[in-house]
Amino acid sequence: MKKLLVLFLTLSAGLLSARTLPNGENITTHVVETEKMLVDAGSLTISGEGALLEFNINSAPQYSLAMKGSSELLITNGGSLDMNSPSSSAGGIQLNTSSVMTIDSTAGEVYTDKVALASAKAVLNINKENAMVSCSSGVPYVYLTLPSNATVNLNASHAFRLDVRNGITPTIKFANGAVLSVMSWEYNGTSASLKLVDFVDNSIFFSTGDNDDYIYSYEENVLTIKNGSSTKTISILNESGQAFEGLALHATEGGYFLAAAVPEPAEWAMIFGALALGLAIYRRRK
Repeated sequence: MKKLLVLFLTLSAGLLSARTLPNGENITTHVVETEKMLVDAGSLTISGEGALLEFNINSAPQYSLAMKGSSELLITNGGSLDMNSPSSSAGGIQLNTSSVMTIDSTAGEVYTDKVALASAKAVLNINKENAMVSCSSGVPYVYLTLPSNATVNLNASHAFRLDVRNGITPTIKFANGAVLSVMSWEYNGTSASLKLVDFVDNSIFFSTGDNDDYIYSYEENVLTIKNGSSTKTISILNESGQAFEGLALHATEGGYFLAAAVPEPAEWAMIFGALALGLAIYRRRK
């Protein structure tokens, strides 16, 4: 393992556990943060081999990294982020106001438990396949919380535990061939919508869970998810906000695909290859 130069960033007198960056910062070495970092503006860029922003979370702030204003979190060129959280209730990343988070195709490892887009103008750009891994459990997917009408640009396939709130219509924009895998759901409210943009040669995989916990059905552009006594409905909309016509739910091993047609064998291989890559990342971390 490469030896990393460890630079401890602390507040004056080391008495406070949150640090505010009013104009962003460039991280090119190994930086150990304490409990919480707030970025008000500018770019927090983690770039370069050996560049690592690592949090040392002793208590449980729900979101240890909060982006505000027009700030941007950019992870690129081998840079890595590790929230190092002891539980899934801590160590998250929150995007507020018009902030942007971008995981570049050249990013290193990104360990967090959740990403929340808390504002309608917040944007998450995913340019690397299965870029994020849970830092508390090691599973190759994280919570994606969409409590607002925010935008996710899915430029590479990724798996999530999805939380879409009541009455909300977030937008997911797909690059050609990108696959969204929904491994499980958070039940906050009973009905919501998803707007799919550039959803042409794409599909969404819905896992039924290890014990067939989730039962899916799809009729008249409404996806119904049942988990025990809980039921949630998701209206599937096109980029104009109208009902997305021509989609169908196709059963497969371990779940269902939502797509315009039955996925070709090559697409199936790509989907399961993406999940296998996530599992490999998990094993390497363990």
